[in-house]
Amino acid sequence: MKYDKSLFENTTDYYDKHRLEYPQEVFSKIIETFQPRKNDVLLDLGCGTGELALPLSQYFSKVVAWDPNSEMIGLAKRKATEQSIDNVIFEQKSSDDLPSLTKKIRLCAMGQSFHWMDGTDTLIEIKQHLTNNGGVAIVGVKHGLNIYNSPFNEPNDITAKRNQIVREIGIKYLGEKRKAGTSTYTRGGKSFEDMLDEAAFTDISEFTLDTTIKRTADDVVGFIYSTSWGKKSQFGDKAEAFERELRERLQTLKPDVIFDEKVTFWVLTAKC
Repeated sequence: MKYDKSLFENTTDYYDKHRLEYPQEVFSKIIETFQPRKNDVLLDLGCGTGELALPLSQYFSKVVAWDPNSEMIGLAKRKATEQSIDNVIFEQKSSDDLPSLTKKIRLCAMGQSFHWMDGTDTLIEIKQHLTNNGGVAIVGVKHGLNIYNSPFNEPNDITAKRNQIVREIGIKYLGEKRKAGTSTYTRGGKSFEDMLDEAAFTDISEFTLDTTIKRTADDVVGFIYSTSWGKKSQFGDKAEAFERELRERLQTLKPDVIFDEKVTFWVLTAKC
């Protein structure tokens, strides 16, 4: 699926408030795997609002953080300033700009962004810019709120019913085909592991961490509005009706509208 700049337009505030923060175990796994030295450089490709770049900045001499969305970059810069982090360079760029890299990097990290890139070709290009002992870390999170995913194994029946309600109402307003910017989303047939193997990476390893969180109705709505398929503009003039119907159905299901939800964080690492 090719990235286009309209994918996350006007989602930045929702993205920052309602996307889950990566737990420390994710960062610890990356550091344990690559053991960066203080003179190493990290490239965060598709950095969003800094979810990986900022926490990992303490382990590298410099972090180059790229994202094609100017709103995301702007917020990430403000967060770096607020946290007194001064070794991250944020730039409005994408994987298409990889040939312009002039300095070798120890690690290329990608948090829920790699599926928008050109798969194996992007990995091959990344490899050209890695140090001899460098590699990649692809980070993600699985949960039950994506209306276009298969059913999720939730911790209780109430949350499973919540997911079904979100799916039914979401499809009612958004349609059966998953939207993505100006087109529809097409899932590739190859796994990330297969792409890494095709690009001749080695030591491919996956780490997963299961946890349970609590999510309110505000969190559910805010998460949907943070996505490419469910951003508020995708609903057009029906956003208010969608939100009202969803909140009413969720309250009928559980009056306090707070749901326990299973979440699986995962990290896929590979070395060159």
